[in-house]
Amino acid sequence: MGVFQFSSLGKSLRHLLFNVRPYSWVDLVLLGYLAKFMVTKNLVFELNDLFFISGLLSLWCFFNIALEAKKKYAYRGNITFLASLPFMLIGIIIGAVNGVLPALFAILSIVFCFIYLEKKFNPLLGLASSLVRGQIQIFYFLYVLTFFSNEIFVFEVVALSLMILMLYTVRAIIGDLRDIIHDKRAGNSTLPILLGEKKSVLLCSVVLIATASLQIVFFNFYIASIPVILFAILLFFYNNGYILHQLSIHKTSFFSLSMISAITSQSTVFIALIFLGIFLNSVFYHKLERKSNPKWIAKI
Repeated sequence: MGVFQFSSLGKSLRHLLFNVRPYSWVDLVLLGYLAKFMVTKNLVFELNDLFFISGLLSLWCFFNIALEAKKKYAYRGNITFLASLPFMLIGIIIGAVNGVLPALFAILSIVFCFIYLEKKFNPLLGLASSLVRGQIQIFYFLYVLTFFSNEIFVFEVVALSLMILMLYTVRAIIGDLRDIIHDKRAGNSTLPILLGEKKSVLLCSVVLIATASLQIVFFNFYIASIPVILFAILLFFYNNGYILHQLSIHKTSFFSLSMISAITSQSTVFIALIFLGIFLNSVFYHKLERKSNPKWIAKI
């Protein structure tokens, strides 16, 4: 009995860990550091950073646990909404300790998370879900930024918030493109289902080019815009939604890395080369036929 209980507990913890999406944690932390360095302009890492990192990850865990509780996918393990509440409280409390504005943006992110959770139950929210997802990411960004400054309406912050909105909206649309067949079968309402795949891809590319244009025109960050531009071009030639969504996560991570490098007067060339290596490997590695992996090749 004891062994069985231990095994069940281990399985539950495993499901919990997977459901909070560890692969996305670094992307979120990078967004937090982008907010910090936007204010400080100095590439300095401090022990106090653990506060905003803990707050961000807590809000993220709340969102994902609540999302999984709403979806109720049996194959992902049973998870209750109550498990998300401690994370929600930790995120708000850490924000409140650092001021009214961080707590406010924590609460706003939670409100928009609840709106996002209704996307499968309300057709209009389903169509707007990608934009809502982008807005949540802005609140995460502002949550950390207000740990360091109360000036949220200065040009740099507004422009960067707009770029974050566009990037993560596109990332959500790419996720819906990946799931378009399953969403159609389930009767869900998403932007790719409404517009079709080709128009959705075109929309994503236009939004990404607009994002890169903001980087270049308003910040003079030419090399820093490479991750965004490359992904925008790739959308016209690549149709594997699974890999596109992975690359979209890489793209947002390297957007933050590139912006941090440029803002703190570091070289962006090295970051661009690292991204290019990951980009080329992800796009072309599985294209080379190998007898050791025929099933994977068949799915590409």
